[in-house]
Amino acid sequence: WLLSEPIADPFLLEHLELDMQAEKGDDVRYTATETLRIQQGGLKTLAFELYDVIDQFSFQKGPRQVKLTSVTDAAGKALDFFHLDDRLVVFFPQELAEGSVQKLTFKIEGDFLLHPEGNSYWELAIGPWFPAPAAYMSNRFTAHGTLRVAKPWRPITPGRTIRSVEEGAYNLNEFTLENPVQFLALFGGNYIPYEETRNGLKIR
Repeated sequence: WLLSEPIADPFLLEHLELDMQAEKGDDVRYTATETLRIQQGGLKTLAFELYDVIDQFSFQKGPRQVKLTSVTDAAGKALDFFHLDDRLVVFFPQELAEGSVQKLTFKIEGDFLLHPEGNSYWELAIGPWFPAPAAYMSNRFTAHGTLRVAKPWRPITPGRTIRSVEEGAYNLNEFTLENPVQFLALFGGNYIPYEETRNGLKIR
């Protein structure tokens, strides 16, 4: 066997900014702004994993559609893309330099809030419901986001909660993940909030 340096992923997801609004029922829309570190120079395309159809729990309603409506760069310029069979390819007008940082914004909508066994909650669990590098098993990213859920349901978010408030017809959580993670899961449901403080630590 010949020993060699491991092959680096073409790019890494370093940070995710998320702004999501979940309606009553199954409909949701969100904006995801991703900070990407290019590790392989000369690329003019980046390949992601992103559901286009989710058929889990399809006995409830049939396959759910994940519609990517736009991809823009840091300057707000629209980029061409191809999205099919849970794969997404984004095209760039010029080659990307090794070590450069690209910031892309994705706008996504659909009816893909899944209610396992028809229960009074939905989940966006582990899996590419937001654009992730094709080698997403090696992800290590921080995150910040807001999740609005139509009342009376409430959002459940990971990490540190910055604020949990009512905003018009929605309950809102703002959260941050300051330590890198591999996956991100969000939930909304007919939850009753409860919190207490033990030894100076707030438990929610």
